[in-house]
Amino acid sequence: MKKFAALVFALMMLFAMTAAQACGDTVVFGSYGYEPLTWQVLSSDSQYTRLISEYVIACMPFDRHNSNWTTSDVRAGLNDSFAYNAFSRAERAQMCTLNNDLVRLPSLGDMTSYGYSRSRTAQDFSRAAMGNGYAVSGGLWVNRGNYCSYYTLTPNDSETLFQVRTNGSIGIARCDRDNVGIRAVIIVRTSALW
Repeated sequence: MKKFAALVFALMMLFAMTAAQACGDTVVFGSYGYEPLTWQVLSSDSQYTRLISEYVIACMPFDRHNSNWTTSDVRAGLNDSFAYNAFSRAERAQMCTLNNDLVRLPSLGDMTSYGYSRSRTAQDFSRAAMGNGYAVSGGLWVNRGNYCSYYTLTPNDSETLFQVRTNGSIGIARCDRDNVGIRAVIIVRTSALW
């Protein structure tokens, strides 16, 4: 009986190790603007997987007045209309909140960890992102290669935030710019991803 229990335990551990996604893998979860949402894995274990949208999914001002995430227009939009339009009820049930947010922007800390360069001035193209069709048709500014800048939720001062630039370096953007991209971060139960 002990051998059988040990075998079952070993199989469970093997399943848990294979269930977790590797950093940088991509998965599809939800859809927005008639396009499936593709996500890059930031971190994963047998219970939870932290994902960042592979593409910039929309563009809008962070907020018309200040760079405070808690009261920002973009936070309200991501956790209200976006979350309910992009994810089914079953998908939302598999998502976990982070600081009371179902969906949020990446933080400066996210963009300087998880395998990204710790240097804000480094041109780290793994941080760079392209706009999807929905975002570009909504007014997102893109360069010739379709790369664009996108907001983080981390303020620089009361009117500016850190943003990731087209070359993957990190700069500053005013909170009221309407052509800066939105890249989302979510946490999903790992078992929901396959």
